[in-house]
Amino acid sequence: MPKSNCKHFPNADDHCLVCETEQRAAMRSSVYNDERSTFALHAVTAFRDVCPGSRNEDGSPLIEEAVGDLIANLMHLCVKHGVDPLKQIKNGVCHFAVETIEPDGVSHEAQFNYTVYARPYASGESWQLFDWRNPPASRET
Repeated sequence: MPKSNCKHFPNADDHCLVCETEQRAAMRSSVYNDERSTFALHAVTAFRDVCPGSRNEDGSPLIEEAVGDLIANLMHLCVKHGVDPLKQIKNGVCHFAVETIEPDGVSHEAQFNYTVYARPYASGESWQLFDWRNPPASRET
């Protein structure tokens, strides 16, 4: 079977869903949410290729775990580059809300408020307000 001309998976034996999705989106002025989820699946799959984790029986990434790990790693990337990671989470949640209401996202806006608390796992200690700029010291020995 001939190899595909895919820019995402050059050695693929089959067509690429991401390429198909991009081609459909290019024919319209907007991207639909099912296409956004396909783009995200591509990112999660690529992430799992370099950062292994749990997988389904067919070898595909276990989505719930992979998405959580990817979000956490993206937040570490933000900190490394001086970008507020919690602001990016807020922006992402607001984009998701608006795009869920209206895929073009042009006539709605959203607000998301959150507070993060942390404590040592199963410690029974009181929860402390978490500040990513000044995290508490680890108690690991």
